[in-house]
Amino acid sequence: MPTAKNAQWEGWLTLEKTCTEYARDYNVVWIYTGPIYGEYKRPFAPSRKVPKPIAFYKIVISPGENNGVDVLAFRMPHKAIPRDVDVSEYLVTVRDIENETVLDFLRELPDDLENLLETSVWELSRLGRIQGRIDLSTTVGGPRL
Repeated sequence: MPTAKNAQWEGWLTLEKTCTEYARDYNVVWIYTGPIYGEYKRPFAPSRKVPKPIAFYKIVISPGENNGVDVLAFRMPHKAIPRDVDVSEYLVTVRDIENETVLDFLRELPDDLENLLETSVWELSRLGRIQGRIDLSTTVGGPRL
């Protein structure tokens, strides 16, 4: 994944720090991170050179308060982004990322819950906490992913 070795990755570093703070707040998080190749949904064909990603994604999932689940999905373009970026500008839905990567992230959940979580864009508050929450206590017996 991108590193902070040059100015191009300063925005990504800000996102990494945001996720670190989020993990400290919640103690338990699952984070998916990877490249988005655009038109090359499966870029590793034997006869093809590996293309440069057009963007990178990060999906953060954690058990929320009151038997809820918090889900954040970010998509950052593969370009220079300043360190002082507001990472909430890059919030997208999990479904957006799935459509660009042909991956299925929350397939273990019941379809109605999976659809709700994958199509919602959650907002960050000042401290990186999620404002929207979904109560899973009556749906799947608690925050299990």
